[in-house]
Amino acid sequence: MKKHLWTIALNKEGKILNIELVSIGSQNKNIAEPNDVFRVPLYKISTYLIIVHNYVGDNPSPSEDDIDTTDRLVQGGEILNVEIIDHVIVTEKNFYSFEENGIMDELKNSDRYATAHVYKNRMKRDFEDLKIKAAQSVEKLVKEQKDEWEKRGEKRGEKRGMEQTVRGFHKGGISLEKIAIITKKSVEEIKRIIS
Repeated sequence: MKKHLWTIALNKEGKILNIELVSIGSQNKNIAEPNDVFRVPLYKISTYLIIVHNYVGDNPSPSEDDIDTTDRLVQGGEILNVEIIDHVIVTEKNFYSFEENGIMDELKNSDRYATAHVYKNRMKRDFEDLKIKAAQSVEKLVKEQKDEWEKRGEKRGEKRGMEQTVRGFHKGGISLEKIAIITKKSVEEIKRIIS
């Protein structure tokens, strides 16, 4: 049985635009050249691409060659604005998904085949993420500072209100002891306020 490599091209909404048999390889090797893999997806103006190929036998685990080929295609897709979202290996009884096993995230951050264009895009994304995080940090800091100012203002307001109340009671002829009981302050604090 020979290996078959298929691509499933999708638009930005995830709708399938095209399913194509890209290559038929030998039992041991599948030829997946980027120009063959991306030809139709580019023509169809695809946003996402899933790569699928079969294995002879029951173990669908990827070989180093599968991982290396996918790495090359992921980096090429970044240049062409066609994101490889998964590579699925199927056997007669089982399958293996690079995405489900965390390999796609590793390959999207791989430097092995990254070009200057890829690095520029990564830096642009990282800068945008940094701007968002900085804006969130500033927003949080401003809110905390505002809350602190409001608390200080409330305390000042409470203090001024208390002082006015004590002075009003004193002018009204209420004794210092009674003012202390009403305001829950000591007589000494009352004396300081009215002096």
